[in-house]
Amino acid sequence: MMEKSDIRPTSTTAMRTLIVIIIVGLVGVFVYALQSLPKLAMFMSVFSVGTVIAGASLLGGGTLGFLFGIPRTRLKEDNKNEEAYIPNTNIEQISDWLTKIIVGVGLTQLTKVPGALDEISVKLAPALGGFASSPVFSIAIILYFLLCGFLFGWLWTRLYLRGAFKESEKAEKEDQLRQMSATLYLAEDGLKGEAKVETQKTRLEVERKLANFTPDINQAQQQLIQFAIEYENIRNTMPGGPARTSKMNALVAQVRSLALLVNYKTASIISLFNIGSPGNRIVALGLAQARPLPELFEIVLKGISPSESAFEQYNALRVAEDMLKSLKEDQRQQLKDAIEAERQKGYISPETDRWPISERIMNAINKMASG
Repeated sequence: MMEKSDIRPTSTTAMRTLIVIIIVGLVGVFVYALQSLPKLAMFMSVFSVGTVIAGASLLGGGTLGFLFGIPRTRLKEDNKNEEAYIPNTNIEQISDWLTKIIVGVGLTQLTKVPGALDEISVKLAPALGGFASSPVFSIAIILYFLLCGFLFGWLWTRLYLRGAFKESEKAEKEDQLRQMSATLYLAEDGLKGEAKVETQKTRLEVERKLANFTPDINQAQQQLIQFAIEYENIRNTMPGGPARTSKMNALVAQVRSLALLVNYKTASIISLFNIGSPGNRIVALGLAQARPLPELFEIVLKGISPSESAFEQYNALRVAEDMLKSLKEDQRQQLKDAIEAERQKGYISPETDRWPISERIMNAINKMASG
């Protein structure tokens, strides 16, 4: 979707005017072909050839306009340290080289243009009915539609391609931030002390930047629904493995960033989880990761036992670990019982990524009980 600021009303009017001019040119070809009547076959032949010549000239001019209109990427000096990448500018470089070659060759061969046009007009005249005016009309068609095509291609490129580039870069940047947040969140698992604090600070900063990609806070609820649907689509369409887990982690990272943008009430998060679908449950746990409040303990406990999936259980355990210090004694005991039950069932085993978290939680609970 192009941004409104990228397309000005005057430019849109210019595009419409060019379309009208192109239609007028085609009408001119039609009127010219009428002199072939009453021979219908002759009329159709002249009109078809004229239309094809117009189309070829329009396409050629449009291609030139596209090459001349490709916007240039502007890299800001003050962003060099912040950005980990720069946009791929190959198409800009090719455009630059080709336009310089075309202009350079065109200027050197300018004196040969009239002769070349005369030669082309002589060859095209029979196909345009062989009338006395056919050579001149063929040149008129070529120049008319070549110029229209150039202006149309240049204007279209300036109006729409820049917006497309911006949308592409925005989507790429958003995806990078999602992946970065997910990686940092996983990296926090097992870290202690200052290292964990610094990693968490970096992740939160990344998620704040990610939150800036949300265009309208009022659309947040709708986005949560979309995230829930997206999560279920990932689970249903992708085979299990690192690629699927990576996509799901990135989605949860986006949910956490949304929680930073909108102060969701705990009651809303609980209601979302209790809808019961796997997508809504994981989105609720993602929101809980951003706000690990003891009021959310019940849904976290349900995410651990019985969980819908190993991925849900992992995320629920991460929230439980973050809220552990704020839980009451009976809640900590419930948490311990739930983990022990999952261990006995074999769902949390030493081979899984959930085992180290469960170990830390169990050790912390035992330490709190003895202390």
